[in-house]
This record gives sequence, structure tokens and C-alpha cells, in this order.
Amino acid sequence: MFASSPHILSQLTLLQSLVAEFRDCLEQESRALAQWPPHGLWPVQEAKVRLVRDLESAHDTLNAALQAEGRSIQGMDDLPTEIAQRWQALRQIMAQCQRMNATNERCLARQQQALKQSLELLVLKLDQSLTYGRQGSHQGSRRVGNIGLA
Repeated sequence: MFASSPHILSQLTLLQSLVAEFRDCLEQESRALAQWPPHGLWPVQEAKVRLVRDLESAHDTLNAALQAEGRSIQGMDDLPTEIAQRWQALRQIMAQCQRMNATNERCLARQQQALKQSLELLVLKLDQSLTYGRQGSHQGSRRVGNIGLA
């Protein structure tokens, strides 16, 4: 075992904790996105941004500890068994988080597209003239303006 193994193990423990918290955050995001309109999404998004920053910082700290030992993060599988096993478990959870995040991203994109289409229909209806001719037929012409002036 090399000199800073306890330090590397503590950094991996911190990363594992943050990744588990991030996974929980993604699960909350999934639950919020499963309903329309999504309730409680904003605080989840704020937590997600904070966790990403914390994860980046913890990753940088782990990387610095490894470099101090003349090693790199790409060589984690070649380190002592306990460290290599923790690293592999961490990578599996991170891959799961990546899949969850991609799913949530697609769900958000679909919801944004549906909202955009709804707004376009609403604006189109507001822009249409609401006058009728003598025979009761709709005389359509588009008004120029925007929804803020309606």
C-alpha cells in the first residue's frame, strides 16, 4: 500500500457520498418531471448544480492526491484492491447517474417542446381577428402585435 492510501480512501468516501446524494437528487428530479406541471423542480435543480460543483471539487482533490503520489486517476484500477474496488463501485454509480440525467434531460426537452407548442397556439389565437361579417362568417386577418399588448 502506498503512503497516502488513507487520504485516497477518505477522498473516495467523500466522492461516494456526493455521488449517492447526486443520485438521490436525480431521483427527485425524475419524480418531479413525472407530473405536469412539475412541482418542486427548482429546488432540485439548485441542489443538482451545488452537487455538481462539490463533485468537481472532490474530484480535483482526489486527482491532486494521486498526482502527489505520482499516479493518475486513469490508473485507479492498478492501486491496492480496496481502492480499486471502491473506484469501480463509484464508476458504476456514476454511470447510473449519467443514464438518469440523460433520461431527465429528454423528459425536460419534451416538456419544453409541448409548452412551446401550446404557447405558439395561444399566440396564434390571440393574433387572429375576432370580427365577424354580416353573414356571421369570421373575417380573418392577423393582427400585428404581441401578447404583452393584449
